Amino acid sequence: MRTNSLLTTFRDGGFAVASFVTIPDLLVAEVMGASGVDVLLVDTEHSAMSLTQLQGVLTALHPTDSTVVVRVPGNDDVAIKHALDLGARVC
Repeated sequence: MRTNSLLTTFRDGGFAVASFVTIPDLLVAEVMGASGVDVLLVDTEHSAMSLTQLQGVLTALHPTDSTVVVRVPGNDDVAIKHALDLGARVC
């Protein structure tokens, strides 16, 4: 299991730089992952990202050092389960 570097940073009293990923393109996701930000928030609430596109974005971001957070469309257990099934981690 990967260490959640965001939680470690906060526990140590540090701060994090974050960015949103709303464009469901693998190349964009790879560039964002390589940018060096601490947190990448994949927003499926305010973007037209399908589950298939979310899976591709999560796959592209997996090898990065950034903590990846998925923002689901709402407080819906099915949407949360879909994100987890596609590779989102529980923080």
